[in-house]
Amino acid sequence: GNYFFGDNAGGQNTTGNTNVYFGTNAGSATAPDKDQNTGLGFAAGQNNPGQQNLFVGYQADVASGSPAFAKAVAIGYNAKVAQGGSMVLGGTGADAIFVGINTTSPTTRLHVVSGTAGQSGLRLENLTSAFATT
Repeated sequence: GNYFFGDNAGGQNTTGNTNVYFGTNAGSATAPDKDQNTGLGFAAGQNNPGQQNLFVGYQADVASGSPAFAKAVAIGYNAKVAQGGSMVLGGTGADAIFVGINTTSPTTRLHVVSGTAGQSGLRLENLTSAFATT
């Protein structure tokens, strides 16, 4: 079954199953036959044409004009995701955020604090020494 809470939440859903939308207009314009989506927040996942996606935050959604995709996550105010198998934290432009790991006050786009002196707290594996400049 589906669970819709909020004015017009899941509004266009007629045949989709195992969806959860919580918030005014959450999932309201989602394609009617899509399954296993979750949207939490005002208009979260409102325009989602895919399935097995997660949207958390005010207007967290798919990017405008995106095709249907699966297994994507958009978290944060106005966060938009444009392809499946991806996770987006925060919006872009004026809505961009800093992400912190092991810190309560990040000062850059990605701020990692190891917690152990002399260790970076970051591990990258299977990298090549050859790369293309962009």
